[in-house]
Amino acid sequence: MATGGSTKSQMAYINRLLKTDVERNELIEKFLLDRGKARVQELSVKEASELIDKLKGNSAGNTVNGMARGESASEKQASFILALQTDDARKAYVNKFLEAGRKKSLQELSVKEASELISDLKAMPSMGTEERGNFLITPKQLRFIAVLEKKPGNSKTVTDYLTRVRKGMVDELLSSEASELITMLKNRAQ
Repeated sequence: MATGGSTKSQMAYINRLLKTDVERNELIEKFLLDRGKARVQELSVKEASELIDKLKGNSAGNTVNGMARGESASEKQASFILALQTDDARKAYVNKFLEAGRKKSLQELSVKEASELISDLKAMPSMGTEERGNFLITPKQLRFIAVLEKKPGNSKTVTDYLTRVRKGMVDELLSSEASELITMLKNRAQ
């Protein structure tokens, strides 16, 4: 990082903020005048950081957690939203949220909108393990059981387990039953 002047990334960010709000030019002029500087390039790294902070919070009441309301959602926010979509209900909620705001993707959300969506998703009840276990076997579990079943003696273990849970075929198992069978087969191999 440069010590004598602002960094290239700081300059690029300041220029990007300027394009989004013409009123910010006045703020920059005042900021430079107060520090006895003629151009933004003359600012130190610390001064450039201060200016960026002022630019982000330029309009009163126009910030959320120190970020300008109109600023696009960060990659971190978009990634977190994707990670929170753990079931169909949450995915549907995100789609409805985007439609209501006339947005086509998470990248079109503002910082404020992304924050609201994250809060909503976090407040939704999470699907517990007991609910997840009521779904049918996943394709990954099915493939794993097929691989384990090929090992000597495991075919009989699978047949015995299916008889015990009253299922005719492996693909009829619930996810929780498949997990139990996989554990049995893995323990048998040890």
